Amino acid sequence: WSMGPADIKHPGYHFDRKGITTINFFYERSMTLSKDYDLVLQWSIIGDSIHAQLTGNTTGFIGFGFNSVPAMNGSDAVIGWVYGNGTASAQSYSLYGGSHYGVTPFPQSGVSDVGGSLQGTFTTIRWVRPLDTGVP
Repeated sequence: WSMGPADIKHPGYHFDRKGITTINFFYERSMTLSKDYDLVLQWSIIGDSIHAQLTGNTTGFIGFGFNSVPAMNGSDAVIGWVYGNGTASAQSYSLYGGSHYGVTPFPQSGVSDVGGSLQGTFTTIRWVRPLDTGVP
């Protein structure tokens, strides 16, 4: 997971506000990823898709990466934010390397049904994506 300021030129490149956790998506439905930033991931598996919601104490971007090993490097991530007019945006990215130069769009992941809100200092992003995006 990662979160940062509203300057989204370099999403995922805020080393003091990110972490790693292990989740069993088929047995759990909600997990606090960071108590320091009130970052909570909620999800449900419906058919061959995951419906997810990520909420955190930030007015900038928030993101969550999927990887079979405990590292953001090599992960398939969804990063989202809410614009000042209330419109939410979320995109899928491939994360490689140790800097923002390795954050590249991954549109074929099938992220859809994007929504979200900004309430005070909390950002919420919702999305749906296939469980299998074709990323090894």
